[in-house]
Amino acid sequence: MQILEAMISLMVLVSFLSFIAGEQHARAVDDSLYKYQLANDVWRVIYLRGDLKDFSFDDANLARDRIELDLQRVGELTNLCVFIGGERITNCRGEDVEKLVSTERITIVDDAPQRVMVTLAEKE
Repeated sequence: MQILEAMISLMVLVSFLSFIAGEQHARAVDDSLYKYQLANDVWRVIYLRGDLKDFSFDDANLARDRIELDLQRVGELTNLCVFIGGERITNCRGEDVEKLVSTERITIVDDAPQRVMVTLAEKE
């Protein structure tokens, strides 16, 4: 009788452990908060480096060139594409990408606040 009880207990234990192990593999890691934080960090880097000084979407100016150089470095370190204001300023011009996350930021352009979208994307 004790052997039968031990076998039933072993079967229950094995089935329970296999259920728990199967659940661990089925869960995917949710890294959306990390991606959103990374988009905010990219914006902060550009802001703190002073790239937004004399910034304007209308002019092809040195500020845009400085931002794109910094975005190239960010792209090298993260292997991500960064878009600011759509495709106006980017480190992945003309490449196929999959959008990951976007965040909207406000900057001052010609003494007036302007909303700017910062988007992270993966190269396909």
